[in-house]
Amino acid sequence: MSGTTPDARTPERLLADAVAAVRRGGEIVNSNFLHVDPGRVTQKNGGVGQGEWNPVSEIDRAAETAITELIAARYPGDAFLGEENIAGQETAAEHLWIVDPIDGTSNYIHGMPHFGVSVGYAHHGEVIAAACYDPQRDELFTATRGGGAALNGHPIHVSSPTSLGEALVCTGFYYDRGAIMERTLAAINALFRTGIHGIRRTGSAVLDICWQAAGRYDAFFEYQLSPWDFLPPALIATEAGATVSTTEGTPLGVDSGTAVCCSPGIHSELLDLLRSV
Repeated sequence: MSGTTPDARTPERLLADAVAAVRRGGEIVNSNFLHVDPGRVTQKNGGVGQGEWNPVSEIDRAAETAITELIAARYPGDAFLGEENIAGQETAAEHLWIVDPIDGTSNYIHGMPHFGVSVGYAHHGEVIAAACYDPQRDELFTATRGGGAALNGHPIHVSSPTSLGEALVCTGFYYDRGAIMERTLAAINALFRTGIHGIRRTGSAVLDICWQAAGRYDAFFEYQLSPWDFLPPALIATEAGATVSTTEGTPLGVDSGTAVCCSPGIHSELLDLLRSV
């Protein structure tokens, strides 16, 4: 397909191309699942800290290349922000594609079938269209700004608890083994004291946020994330009726490092708890 003219950037067209990209990435990821060569799994940037495990596989890079090549062919000159080959691109670009080829690489390389592929398009920093794909379950989560959220084409909505005591909460630890992990553990301890239904930690923020959007969780939070981990699925959560913010309650953006996505009725209560630790 030839390049797209600016006036053809409708939300529906952008979403269709994001869907095509995540499906192409998902094909590569799925076809290589359980066939990752451990000798070709490396640490990103040589490792992010003592005792921390932050892996990248050749499949991450291959899927990201396939995704970005598809988008670049349709939108020549657009910028990319992503985790592997394209990390470090300009985040202030007018037209920005946010890509995560495998969110849940640790799960992937250990043979755990829980990981996602994520693509979002942002105009001047505002995400307009997003597609997040679970290739193992063939679940496609999508949204356009103002157009609602869907799972495999069917509308989705968040759950409606009115207190944390009614909630199933999901979180993540990123790769930090120090202060951020201790803060997360303190938050989990405080959450259990509210009488929550339970805590889950699955290893894929993309799917965690999409599952919160679909009502499978009532809340998600994490103290350290990268924009490709949360920006595309956060649009899906927002369009499904979630309240999204940083853990400090400020709006999510490309420069945010924390994320909260939860049902509106418990957002303030959750923020108060997270600030307290």
